[in-house]
Amino acid sequence: MSETAPRTSQSPVPNDHPPRAARREQTSRRPTAWRRGLALVALALTALSCAGTERVQWDALYLRVKVGGAVTRLSFALVRPDASPPLRRPAPNEDGWEFSAPAEIDLAKDGLLVKVAEASGGPAWISAQAYDGDTLVAAGVRSVNTSSKTVVDWALSPPSDCDKDGDGARDCAVAGCCAAGEPADCDDTPGSGAAASPWRHETGCEQCDNGVDEDCDGADSTCTDTDKDGVADCKEAACGPEAEKEPAVYPGATEICDGLDNDCDGKTDEDQPYSPIDPSEGAVTIGGSCGLGACAGGKAVCMTNGTGLYCSTQNNKLPKENCETPADDDCDGKINEGCKLDDPDGDGVPSADEDAACAAPLASLHAEFHPGAKEGCCLTYTALVLQLAPEWQPGKTIPPGAKPTQKMLEICDRSCDGKITPCDPEDEDGDGVPAPLDCDDSDPLRYPGAPERCGDGVLQSCAGADPSCDTVEDKDKDGWPDDDDCAPDDAKRFPGAKELCNGLDDDCDGIADNGSPEADDKSCAGCGESSCLLTCMHLSAAPAAGLCTVKPWKDGTCVACVATP
Repeated sequence: MSETAPRTSQSPVPNDHPPRAARREQTSRRPTAWRRGLALVALALTALSCAGTERVQWDALYLRVKVGGAVTRLSFALVRPDASPPLRRPAPNEDGWEFSAPAEIDLAKDGLLVKVAEASGGPAWISAQAYDGDTLVAAGVRSVNTSSKTVVDWALSPPSDCDKDGDGARDCAVAGCCAAGEPADCDDTPGSGAAASPWRHETGCEQCDNGVDEDCDGADSTCTDTDKDGVADCKEAACGPEAEKEPAVYPGATEICDGLDNDCDGKTDEDQPYSPIDPSEGAVTIGGSCGLGACAGGKAVCMTNGTGLYCSTQNNKLPKENCETPADDDCDGKINEGCKLDDPDGDGVPSADEDAACAAPLASLHAEFHPGAKEGCCLTYTALVLQLAPEWQPGKTIPPGAKPTQKMLEICDRSCDGKITPCDPEDEDGDGVPAPLDCDDSDPLRYPGAPERCGDGVLQSCAGADPSCDTVEDKDKDGWPDDDDCAPDDAKRFPGAKELCNGLDDDCDGIADNGSPEADDKSCAGCGESSCLLTCMHLSAAPAAGLCTVKPWKDGTCVACVATP
Protein backbone atom coordinates (compact mmCIF):
# COMPACT_ATOMS: atom_id res chain seq x y z
CA MET A 1 0.00 0.00 0.00
CA SER A 2 1.16 3.57 -0.40
CA GLU A 3 -0.13 6.66 1.35
CA THR A 4 -1.00 10.14 0.13
CA ALA A 5 0.97 13.20 1.15
CA PRO A 6 -0.78 16.01 2.99
CA ARG A 7 -2.12 18.57 0.54
CA THR A 8 -0.08 21.73 0.05
CA SER A 9 0.26 23.96 -2.96
CA GLN A 10 3.59 22.29 -3.68
CA SER A 11 2.66 18.68 -2.82
CA PRO A 12 2.85 16.40 -5.86
CA VAL A 13 0.33 13.65 -6.35
CA PRO A 14 1.94 10.21 -5.77
CA ASN A 15 2.40 8.09 -8.87
CA ASP A 16 -0.32 5.67 -7.86
CA HIS A 17 -2.94 8.46 -7.84
CA PRO A 18 -5.14 9.08 -10.87
CA PRO A 19 -4.35 12.08 -13.01
CA ARG A 20 -5.94 15.13 -11.42
CA ALA A 21 -6.65 17.29 -14.45
CA ALA A 22 -9.57 19.49 -13.54
CA ARG A 23 -9.61 17.89 -10.02
CA ARG A 24 -8.69 19.35 -6.66
CA GLU A 25 -7.21 17.11 -3.97
CA GLN A 26 -8.40 16.99 -0.42
CA THR A 27 -6.24 14.40 1.36
CA SER A 28 -7.01 12.48 4.51
CA ARG A 29 -5.05 12.29 7.73
CA ARG A 30 -2.14 9.82 7.42
CA PRO A 31 -3.45 6.26 7.68
CA THR A 32 -1.56 3.30 9.06
CA ALA A 33 1.42 2.04 7.01
CA TRP A 34 0.40 0.98 3.48
CA ARG A 35 2.63 -1.36 1.54
CA ARG A 36 0.68 -3.16 -1.13
CA GLY A 37 -2.73 -4.30 -2.34
CA LEU A 38 -4.84 -1.19 -1.91
CA ALA A 39 -3.84 2.45 -2.07
CA LEU A 40 -5.92 4.97 -0.17
CA VAL A 41 -6.20 7.77 -2.64
CA ALA A 42 -8.66 9.64 -0.42
CA LEU A 43 -9.88 12.12 -3.03
CA ALA A 44 -13.13 13.96 -2.46
CA LEU A 45 -14.23 14.60 -6.01
CA THR A 46 -15.71 17.97 -5.39
CA ALA A 47 -15.58 19.49 -8.87
CA LEU A 48 -14.47 19.06 -12.43
CA SER A 49 -12.88 21.75 -14.57
CA CYS A 50 -14.86 24.81 -15.57
CA ALA A 51 -16.15 23.14 -18.70
CA GLY A 52 -16.88 19.96 -16.72
CA THR A 53 -15.99 17.77 -19.67
CA GLU A 54 -12.31 17.01 -19.21
CA ARG A 55 -11.58 13.28 -19.52
CA VAL A 56 -9.47 11.35 -16.99
CA GLN A 57 -7.02 8.63 -17.98
CA TRP A 58 -7.15 6.06 -15.10
CA ASP A 59 -3.95 4.11 -14.48
CA ALA A 60 -5.52 1.23 -12.53
CA LEU A 61 -8.79 0.03 -11.04
CA TYR A 62 -10.26 2.52 -8.58
CA LEU A 63 -13.23 2.07 -6.26
CA ARG A 64 -15.25 5.15 -5.30
CA VAL A 65 -16.63 3.90 -1.97
CA LYS A 66 -19.66 5.68 -0.55
CA VAL A 67 -21.28 5.07 2.81
CA GLY A 68 -23.74 7.06 4.86
CA GLY A 69 -23.66 7.79 8.57
CA ALA A 70 -20.77 8.01 11.01
CA VAL A 71 -17.73 5.98 9.94
CA THR A 72 -14.39 5.82 11.75
CA ARG A 73 -12.62 3.06 9.82
CA LEU A 74 -12.94 0.89 6.73
CA SER A 75 -11.65 -2.62 6.12
CA PHE A 76 -11.16 -4.43 2.81
CA ALA A 77 -10.34 -7.99 1.70
CA LEU A 78 -9.80 -9.58 -1.74
CA VAL A 79 -10.18 -13.14 -3.03
CA ARG A 80 -9.23 -14.60 -6.42
CA PRO A 81 -10.98 -17.99 -6.55
CA ASP A 82 -9.49 -18.79 -9.97
CA ALA A 83 -5.95 -18.86 -8.58
CA SER A 84 -4.49 -22.15 -7.38
CA PRO A 85 -4.46 -22.15 -4.48
CA PRO A 86 -7.02 -19.33 -4.16
CA LEU A 87 -5.38 -15.93 -3.58
CA ARG A 88 -6.51 -14.18 -0.41
CA ARG A 89 -5.49 -10.69 0.63
CA PRO A 90 -4.48 -9.38 3.00
CA ALA A 91 -1.94 -12.07 3.74
CA PRO A 92 -1.26 -12.86 7.41
CA ASN A 93 0.38 -9.88 9.15
CA GLU A 94 0.01 -7.73 6.00
CA ASP A 95 -0.79 -4.06 6.57
CA GLY A 96 -2.69 -1.74 4.28
CA TRP A 97 -6.16 -3.24 4.13
CA GLU A 98 -7.71 -1.33 7.02
CA PHE A 99 -7.49 2.38 7.68
CA SER A 100 -9.13 5.27 9.50
CA ALA A 101 -11.84 7.13 7.62
CA PRO A 102 -10.80 10.69 6.69
CA ALA A 103 -12.93 12.98 8.85
CA GLU A 104 -12.81 15.85 6.35
CA ILE A 105 -14.37 13.85 3.51
CA ASP A 106 -18.12 13.43 3.07
CA LEU A 107 -18.23 9.71 2.34
CA ALA A 108 -21.95 9.71 1.65
CA LYS A 109 -21.85 12.51 -0.94
CA ASP A 110 -18.41 12.44 -2.53
CA GLY A 111 -17.10 9.00 -1.70
CA LEU A 112 -13.53 7.91 -1.21
CA LEU A 113 -11.26 6.70 -3.99
CA VAL A 114 -9.36 3.50 -3.24
CA LYS A 115 -6.84 2.17 -5.74
CA VAL A 116 -6.73 -1.61 -6.18
CA ALA A 117 -3.00 -2.10 -6.71
CA GLU A 118 -3.00 -5.89 -6.95
CA ALA A 119 0.04 -7.06 -8.93
CA SER A 120 -1.59 -10.20 -10.32
CA GLY A 121 -4.51 -8.84 -12.30
CA GLY A 122 -7.67 -10.65 -13.18
CA PRO A 123 -11.15 -11.42 -11.90
CA ALA A 124 -11.53 -11.08 -8.15
CA TRP A 125 -14.04 -10.45 -5.38
CA ILE A 126 -13.66 -7.60 -2.91
CA SER A 127 -15.27 -7.24 0.51
CA ALA A 128 -15.61 -3.88 2.25
CA GLN A 129 -16.82 -3.12 5.77
CA ALA A 130 -17.38 0.26 7.43
CA TYR A 131 -17.31 0.66 11.21
CA ASP A 132 -18.20 3.31 13.72
CA GLY A 133 -15.84 2.34 16.49
CA ASP A 134 -16.39 -1.41 16.84
CA THR A 135 -19.92 -1.34 15.39
CA LEU A 136 -20.43 -2.51 11.81
CA VAL A 137 -22.53 0.14 10.04
CA ALA A 138 -22.24 -0.87 6.36
CA ALA A 139 -20.77 -3.59 4.19
CA GLY A 140 -20.61 -4.85 0.65
CA VAL A 141 -19.21 -7.56 -1.65
CA ARG A 142 -18.63 -7.14 -5.36
CA SER A 143 -16.78 -8.71 -8.26
CA VAL A 144 -14.08 -6.70 -10.03
CA ASN A 145 -11.41 -7.13 -12.66
CA THR A 146 -8.15 -5.95 -11.14
CA SER A 147 -6.63 -5.62 -14.60
CA SER A 148 -9.06 -2.90 -15.67
CA LYS A 149 -8.17 0.81 -15.56
CA THR A 150 -11.31 2.59 -14.58
CA VAL A 151 -13.27 3.83 -11.61
CA VAL A 152 -16.20 1.87 -10.16
CA ASP A 153 -18.81 3.47 -7.94
CA TRP A 154 -19.61 1.35 -4.91
CA ALA A 155 -22.21 2.21 -2.28
CA LEU A 156 -22.02 0.08 0.84
CA SER A 157 -25.26 -1.09 2.44
CA PRO A 158 -26.32 -1.45 6.07
CA PRO A 159 -25.79 -4.89 7.62
CA SER A 160 -28.34 -7.53 6.71
CA ASP A 161 -29.34 -11.05 7.69
CA CYS A 162 -27.20 -12.26 4.83
CA ASP A 163 -24.14 -11.78 7.10
CA LYS A 164 -25.31 -12.61 10.63
CA ASP A 165 -21.79 -13.05 12.03
CA GLY A 166 -20.51 -9.74 10.61
CA ASP A 167 -17.35 -11.19 9.04
CA GLY A 168 -17.93 -9.66 5.57
CA ALA A 169 -18.90 -12.96 3.95
CA ARG A 170 -22.53 -13.59 3.04
CA ASP A 171 -24.51 -16.77 3.58
CA CYS A 172 -25.14 -17.84 0.01
CA ALA A 173 -27.45 -20.62 1.17
CA VAL A 174 -30.05 -17.88 1.79
CA ALA A 175 -31.89 -17.02 -1.41
CA GLY A 176 -31.09 -13.61 -2.85
CA CYS A 177 -28.06 -12.96 -0.63
CA CYS A 178 -25.22 -13.62 -3.08
CA ALA A 179 -24.30 -12.99 -6.70
CA ALA A 180 -23.28 -15.87 -8.91
CA GLY A 181 -19.78 -17.10 -8.06
CA GLU A 182 -19.54 -14.98 -4.90
CA PRO A 183 -17.37 -16.54 -2.14
CA ALA A 184 -19.81 -18.05 0.35
CA ASP A 185 -19.60 -18.04 4.15
CA CYS A 186 -19.38 -21.63 5.43
CA ASP A 187 -20.51 -20.67 8.95
CA ASP A 188 -22.72 -17.63 9.48
CA THR A 189 -23.59 -18.37 13.10
CA PRO A 190 -23.72 -15.08 15.02
CA GLY A 191 -20.62 -14.75 17.21
CA SER A 192 -18.77 -18.02 16.62
CA GLY A 193 -19.19 -18.00 12.86
CA ALA A 194 -16.87 -15.01 12.43
CA ALA A 195 -13.90 -17.39 12.84
CA ALA A 196 -14.73 -18.93 9.42
CA SER A 197 -14.85 -16.88 6.24
CA PRO A 198 -13.70 -17.27 2.61
CA TRP A 199 -11.90 -13.93 3.12
CA ARG A 200 -9.69 -15.39 5.88
CA HIS A 201 -6.48 -17.43 5.84
CA GLU A 202 -6.12 -20.74 7.59
CA THR A 203 -2.57 -21.38 8.77
CA GLY A 204 -1.33 -24.95 8.87
CA CYS A 205 0.12 -24.45 12.34
CA GLU A 206 -1.84 -22.29 14.75
CA GLN A 207 -5.21 -23.27 13.27
CA CYS A 208 -4.69 -26.92 12.40
CA ASP A 209 -6.95 -29.62 13.85
CA ASN A 210 -9.02 -27.08 15.78
CA GLY A 211 -12.36 -28.11 14.27
CA VAL A 212 -12.79 -24.80 12.41
CA ASP A 213 -12.57 -24.35 8.64
CA GLU A 214 -11.20 -20.79 8.88
CA ASP A 215 -10.86 -20.21 5.11
CA CYS A 216 -14.04 -22.07 4.11
CA ASP A 217 -12.20 -24.34 1.70
CA GLY A 218 -14.21 -27.31 2.89
CA ALA A 219 -11.75 -28.85 5.36
CA ASP A 220 -9.87 -28.09 8.56
CA SER A 221 -6.07 -28.19 8.05
CA THR A 222 -4.28 -31.18 9.59
CA CYS A 223 -1.44 -30.84 12.09
CA THR A 224 1.85 -32.70 11.71
CA ASP A 225 2.81 -34.14 15.11
CA THR A 226 5.87 -36.41 14.76
CA ASP A 227 6.27 -37.25 18.45
CA LYS A 228 2.53 -37.61 19.11
CA ASP A 229 2.64 -35.23 22.10
CA GLY A 230 -0.51 -33.39 21.02
CA VAL A 231 1.40 -30.30 19.83
CA ALA A 232 2.06 -29.56 16.17
CA ASP A 233 5.67 -29.76 15.03
CA CYS A 234 5.57 -26.16 13.79
CA LYS A 235 4.71 -24.95 17.30
CA GLU A 236 7.81 -26.69 18.64
CA ALA A 237 10.23 -25.05 16.18
CA ALA A 238 11.37 -22.52 18.79
CA CYS A 239 12.12 -25.29 21.30
CA GLY A 240 15.39 -26.29 19.69
CA PRO A 241 16.61 -28.84 17.11
CA GLU A 242 14.57 -32.04 16.88
CA ALA A 243 12.10 -30.88 19.53
CA GLU A 244 9.40 -32.39 17.33
CA LYS A 245 10.90 -35.80 18.14
CA GLU A 246 10.79 -35.32 21.93
CA PRO A 247 7.32 -35.98 23.41
CA ALA A 248 8.31 -34.19 26.65
CA VAL A 249 9.25 -30.96 24.81
CA TYR A 250 6.65 -28.40 23.72
CA PRO A 251 5.54 -24.90 24.75
CA GLY A 252 3.84 -25.07 28.14
CA ALA A 253 5.14 -28.52 29.05
CA THR A 254 6.12 -29.24 32.63
CA GLU A 255 9.85 -28.75 33.08
CA ILE A 256 11.47 -31.94 34.33
CA CYS A 257 15.11 -32.67 35.08
CA ASP A 258 16.32 -34.39 31.90
CA GLY A 259 18.77 -32.01 30.23
CA LEU A 260 16.06 -30.66 27.87
CA ASP A 261 14.20 -27.36 27.69
CA ASN A 262 10.82 -29.04 28.16
CA ASP A 263 8.71 -25.87 28.37
CA CYS A 264 10.60 -24.04 25.59
CA ASP A 265 11.43 -20.94 27.64
CA GLY A 266 15.11 -20.91 26.69
CA LYS A 267 16.22 -22.45 30.01
CA THR A 268 17.03 -26.05 30.78
CA ASP A 269 16.06 -27.89 33.99
CA GLU A 270 15.26 -24.64 35.82
CA ASP A 271 13.30 -24.47 39.08
CA GLN A 272 13.87 -28.13 39.96
CA PRO A 273 13.24 -29.14 43.59
CA TYR A 274 16.42 -30.05 45.43
CA SER A 275 16.52 -32.91 47.92
CA PRO A 276 19.26 -31.84 50.35
CA ILE A 277 21.52 -34.23 52.21
CA ASP A 278 20.69 -32.15 55.28
CA PRO A 279 17.98 -29.44 55.64
CA SER A 280 20.62 -26.89 56.64
CA GLU A 281 21.90 -26.81 53.05
CA GLY A 282 19.06 -24.69 51.72
CA ALA A 283 18.07 -24.36 48.05
CA VAL A 284 20.48 -25.36 45.26
CA THR A 285 20.03 -25.05 41.50
CA ILE A 286 21.27 -27.56 38.93
CA GLY A 287 25.05 -27.62 38.71
CA GLY A 288 25.35 -25.68 41.96
CA SER A 289 27.71 -26.64 44.76
CA CYS A 290 26.23 -28.77 47.50
CA GLY A 291 27.13 -30.92 50.46
CA LEU A 292 28.50 -30.21 53.91
CA GLY A 293 31.32 -31.85 55.84
CA ALA A 294 32.30 -35.18 54.33
CA CYS A 295 29.83 -34.48 51.49
CA ALA A 296 31.36 -31.12 50.56
CA GLY A 297 32.37 -30.54 46.95
CA GLY A 298 29.29 -32.09 45.37
CA LYS A 299 27.20 -30.77 42.48
CA ALA A 300 23.43 -30.76 42.15
CA VAL A 301 22.47 -33.23 39.41
CA CYS A 302 19.23 -34.67 38.03
CA MET A 303 17.55 -37.65 39.60
CA THR A 304 17.24 -40.60 37.26
CA ASN A 305 13.45 -40.28 37.22
CA GLY A 306 13.66 -36.57 36.33
CA THR A 307 11.64 -35.42 39.33
CA GLY A 308 14.32 -33.15 40.84
CA LEU A 309 17.92 -32.72 41.98
CA TYR A 310 20.19 -34.48 44.43
CA CYS A 311 23.79 -33.92 45.55
CA SER A 312 26.37 -36.03 43.74
CA THR A 313 28.33 -36.65 46.97
CA GLN A 314 25.41 -37.86 49.07
CA ASN A 315 26.89 -41.39 49.30
CA ASN A 316 29.74 -39.96 51.40
CA LYS A 317 27.34 -39.46 54.29
CA LEU A 318 27.61 -41.75 57.33
CA PRO A 319 24.44 -42.70 59.23
CA LYS A 320 25.74 -40.97 62.36
CA GLU A 321 28.70 -38.92 63.54
CA ASN A 322 32.00 -40.71 64.22
CA CYS A 323 33.16 -39.27 67.56
CA GLU A 324 36.73 -40.37 66.92
CA THR A 325 37.26 -37.92 64.02
CA PRO A 326 37.32 -34.11 63.99
CA ALA A 327 35.06 -34.11 60.93
CA ASP A 328 31.40 -33.69 60.02
CA ASP A 329 30.84 -37.34 59.13
CA ASP A 330 27.04 -37.19 58.71
CA CYS A 331 27.14 -34.09 56.48
CA ASP A 332 24.85 -31.92 58.63
CA GLY A 333 27.23 -29.01 59.14
CA LYS A 334 28.14 -29.99 62.73
CA ILE A 335 31.14 -31.82 64.08
CA ASN A 336 30.73 -34.62 66.63
CA GLU A 337 27.23 -33.59 67.63
CA GLY A 338 25.61 -36.14 69.90
CA CYS A 339 28.97 -37.42 71.12
CA LYS A 340 29.46 -37.83 74.88
CA LEU A 341 32.34 -35.33 74.85
CA ASP A 342 30.60 -32.88 72.55
CA ASP A 343 31.40 -29.82 74.67
CA PRO A 344 33.89 -27.71 72.68
CA ASP A 345 33.46 -24.63 74.90
CA GLY A 346 34.16 -26.58 78.09
CA ASP A 347 31.17 -25.29 80.05
CA GLY A 348 30.02 -28.78 80.99
CA VAL A 349 26.85 -28.65 78.86
CA PRO A 350 26.63 -30.69 75.63
CA SER A 351 26.42 -28.65 72.44
CA ALA A 352 23.14 -30.33 71.48
CA ASP A 353 21.49 -28.99 74.65
CA GLU A 354 22.85 -25.51 74.02
CA ASP A 355 21.75 -25.50 70.39
CA ALA A 356 18.24 -26.52 71.45
CA ALA A 357 17.84 -24.02 74.28
CA CYS A 358 19.93 -20.94 73.51
CA ALA A 359 19.12 -18.02 71.22
CA ALA A 360 22.81 -17.23 70.67
CA PRO A 361 23.81 -18.95 67.40
CA LEU A 362 27.33 -19.71 68.74
CA ALA A 363 26.28 -20.82 72.23
CA SER A 364 27.98 -24.19 71.77
CA LEU A 365 31.31 -22.38 71.33
CA HIS A 366 30.88 -19.84 74.16
CA ALA A 367 31.19 -20.99 77.76
CA GLU A 368 29.13 -18.04 79.03
CA PHE A 369 26.00 -19.32 77.22
CA HIS A 370 24.25 -22.45 78.48
CA PRO A 371 21.13 -23.40 80.46
CA GLY A 372 21.61 -22.24 84.06
CA ALA A 373 24.44 -19.79 83.29
CA LYS A 374 24.92 -16.64 85.36
CA GLU A 375 23.13 -13.71 83.74
CA GLY A 376 23.08 -9.98 84.48
CA CYS A 377 20.75 -7.26 83.30
CA CYS A 378 20.49 -6.24 79.64
CA LEU A 379 21.29 -2.62 78.71
CA THR A 380 19.82 -2.86 75.17
CA TYR A 381 16.56 -4.17 76.62
CA THR A 382 16.48 -1.21 79.02
CA ALA A 383 16.46 1.19 76.07
CA LEU A 384 13.45 -0.59 74.53
CA VAL A 385 11.49 -0.54 77.80
CA LEU A 386 12.16 3.18 78.33
CA GLN A 387 10.95 3.98 74.81
CA LEU A 388 7.52 2.63 75.73
CA ALA A 389 7.51 3.64 79.40
CA PRO A 390 9.93 6.54 80.12
CA GLU A 391 9.07 6.48 83.84
CA TRP A 392 9.76 2.78 84.29
CA GLN A 393 11.78 1.68 87.33
CA PRO A 394 12.85 -1.74 88.64
CA GLY A 395 9.97 -3.39 90.45
CA LYS A 396 7.38 -1.86 88.11
CA THR A 397 5.54 -3.83 85.46
CA ILE A 398 7.28 -3.94 82.10
CA PRO A 399 5.00 -2.63 79.28
CA PRO A 400 3.34 -5.51 77.36
CA GLY A 401 4.72 -4.18 74.09
CA ALA A 402 8.32 -4.32 75.29
CA LYS A 403 9.00 -7.79 73.97
CA PRO A 404 12.73 -8.57 73.63
CA THR A 405 13.93 -8.85 70.07
CA GLN A 406 15.73 -11.93 68.78
CA LYS A 407 18.97 -9.94 68.68
CA MET A 408 18.57 -8.95 72.34
CA LEU A 409 18.06 -12.59 73.32
CA GLU A 410 21.13 -13.62 71.33
CA ILE A 411 23.25 -11.10 73.25
CA CYS A 412 21.76 -11.10 76.74
CA ASP A 413 19.99 -14.45 77.35
CA ARG A 414 23.01 -16.28 78.72
CA SER A 415 20.90 -18.66 80.81
CA CYS A 416 19.00 -19.74 77.67
CA ASP A 417 15.57 -19.54 79.29
CA GLY A 418 14.07 -17.13 76.75
CA LYS A 419 13.95 -14.30 79.29
CA ILE A 420 16.08 -11.21 79.96
CA THR A 421 15.90 -8.42 82.56
CA PRO A 422 16.28 -4.70 81.87
CA CYS A 423 18.83 -2.76 83.92
CA ASP A 424 17.98 0.10 86.25
CA PRO A 425 17.67 3.25 84.06
CA GLU A 426 20.45 4.81 86.16
CA ASP A 427 22.80 1.81 85.75
CA GLU A 428 24.71 2.55 82.57
CA ASP A 429 27.50 -0.03 82.97
CA GLY A 430 25.21 -2.96 83.82
CA ASP A 431 27.04 -3.88 87.03
CA GLY A 432 23.77 -3.95 88.99
CA VAL A 433 24.39 -0.69 90.90
CA PRO A 434 22.75 2.53 89.66
CA ALA A 435 24.09 6.04 89.93
CA PRO A 436 24.63 7.89 92.17
CA LEU A 437 25.46 4.87 94.34
CA ASP A 438 27.90 3.75 91.66
CA CYS A 439 30.93 6.02 91.79
CA ASP A 440 31.86 5.21 88.18
CA ASP A 441 28.88 4.13 86.12
CA SER A 442 31.06 3.51 83.07
CA ASP A 443 33.20 0.79 84.71
CA PRO A 444 31.48 -2.49 85.71
CA LEU A 445 34.44 -3.31 88.02
CA ARG A 446 33.77 -0.25 90.20
CA TYR A 447 30.75 -0.22 92.53
CA PRO A 448 30.11 -0.24 96.29
CA GLY A 449 31.50 -3.46 97.75
CA ALA A 450 33.65 -4.33 94.73
CA PRO A 451 37.03 -6.02 95.35
CA GLU A 452 39.70 -3.40 95.93
CA ARG A 453 43.06 -3.49 94.20
CA CYS A 454 45.86 -2.00 96.23
CA GLY A 455 48.21 0.70 95.12
CA ASP A 456 46.51 1.57 91.80
CA GLY A 457 45.07 4.92 92.94
CA VAL A 458 41.52 3.77 92.06
CA LEU A 459 38.71 3.16 94.54
CA GLN A 460 37.04 0.09 93.08
CA SER A 461 34.70 -0.12 96.11
CA CYS A 462 33.73 3.57 95.90
CA ALA A 463 34.58 4.13 99.60
CA GLY A 464 37.52 4.84 101.87
CA ALA A 465 41.04 5.20 100.53
CA ASP A 466 43.14 3.18 98.15
CA PRO A 467 44.80 0.58 100.43
CA SER A 468 48.56 0.27 100.59
CA CYS A 469 49.92 -3.00 99.28
CA ASP A 470 52.07 -3.23 102.42
CA THR A 471 48.91 -3.83 104.43
CA VAL A 472 47.32 -6.36 102.10
CA GLU A 473 47.99 -10.09 101.99
CA ASP A 474 48.80 -10.74 98.34
CA LYS A 475 50.94 -13.81 97.74
CA ASP A 476 51.24 -13.39 93.96
CA LYS A 477 51.80 -9.62 94.19
CA ASP A 478 49.25 -8.81 91.48
CA GLY A 479 47.65 -6.11 93.67
CA TRP A 480 44.57 -8.08 94.53
CA PRO A 481 44.04 -9.36 98.06
CA ASP A 482 44.13 -13.12 98.29
CA ASP A 483 40.51 -13.17 99.52
CA ASP A 484 39.33 -11.37 96.36
CA ASP A 485 41.70 -13.08 93.93
CA CYS A 486 40.37 -16.27 92.25
CA ALA A 487 44.00 -17.36 91.73
CA PRO A 488 46.07 -15.95 94.64
CA ASP A 489 49.12 -17.92 93.52
CA ASP A 490 48.99 -16.78 89.86
CA ALA A 491 49.85 -13.16 89.13
CA LYS A 492 48.35 -13.42 85.62
CA ARG A 493 44.87 -14.23 86.92
CA PHE A 494 42.84 -11.62 88.78
CA PRO A 495 39.58 -9.61 88.48
CA GLY A 496 39.60 -7.87 85.10
CA ALA A 497 42.56 -9.77 83.67
CA LYS A 498 42.60 -10.71 79.98
CA GLU A 499 40.91 -14.05 79.37
CA LEU A 500 43.01 -16.63 77.53
CA CYS A 501 42.15 -19.96 75.88
CA ASN A 502 43.64 -22.18 78.56
CA GLY A 503 40.76 -23.80 80.41
CA LEU A 504 41.17 -21.31 83.31
CA ASP A 505 39.13 -18.41 84.68
CA ASP A 506 41.70 -15.67 84.06
CA ASP A 507 39.44 -12.67 84.78
CA CYS A 508 37.85 -14.14 87.91
CA ASP A 509 34.27 -13.78 86.67
CA GLY A 510 33.46 -17.39 87.50
CA ILE A 511 33.62 -18.66 83.87
CA ALA A 512 36.60 -20.29 82.18
CA ASP A 513 37.37 -19.24 78.62
CA ASN A 514 34.22 -17.13 78.21
CA GLY A 515 33.99 -15.17 74.98
CA SER A 516 36.01 -17.81 73.07
CA PRO A 517 39.30 -15.98 73.91
CA GLU A 518 42.17 -15.72 71.41
CA ALA A 519 39.69 -16.79 68.71
CA ASP A 520 36.89 -14.20 68.96
CA ASP A 521 34.80 -16.03 66.33
CA LYS A 522 36.96 -14.70 63.50
CA SER A 523 36.49 -16.31 60.11
CA CYS A 524 39.11 -18.75 58.89
CA ALA A 525 39.78 -21.24 56.11
CA GLY A 526 40.73 -24.87 56.20
CA CYS A 527 37.91 -26.60 58.05
CA GLY A 528 36.59 -28.32 54.94
CA GLU A 529 33.36 -26.30 54.95
CA SER A 530 32.21 -23.18 53.10
CA SER A 531 31.98 -21.19 56.36
CA CYS A 532 34.56 -21.63 59.13
CA LEU A 533 35.51 -19.72 62.28
CA LEU A 534 38.14 -19.77 65.01
CA THR A 535 37.10 -21.02 68.44
CA CYS A 536 38.64 -21.87 71.79
CA MET A 537 38.28 -25.64 71.66
CA HIS A 538 38.19 -27.96 74.69
CA LEU A 539 39.28 -31.52 73.98
CA SER A 540 39.84 -34.36 76.43
CA ALA A 541 42.46 -35.96 74.20
CA ALA A 542 44.96 -34.83 71.62
CA PRO A 543 43.12 -33.93 68.43
CA ALA A 544 43.74 -35.25 64.93
CA ALA A 545 46.39 -33.49 62.90
CA GLY A 546 45.22 -30.32 61.21
CA LEU A 547 42.58 -29.24 63.74
CA CYS A 548 44.52 -26.98 66.14
CA THR A 549 46.51 -24.99 63.57
CA VAL A 550 46.24 -21.53 65.22
CA LYS A 551 47.20 -22.28 68.82
CA PRO A 552 48.47 -25.81 69.53
CA TRP A 553 46.62 -28.13 71.87
CA LYS A 554 47.91 -27.95 75.42
CA ASP A 555 46.35 -29.08 78.68
CA GLY A 556 43.02 -29.78 76.96
CA THR A 557 42.56 -26.58 74.94
CA CYS A 558 43.59 -25.09 71.61
CA VAL A 559 42.43 -22.49 69.12
CA ALA A 560 40.94 -24.39 66.17
CA CYS A 561 39.33 -23.61 62.84
CA VAL A 562 35.92 -25.32 62.79
CA ALA A 563 32.75 -25.25 60.72
CA THR A 564 30.30 -22.52 61.66
CA PRO A 565 27.44 -24.12 63.62
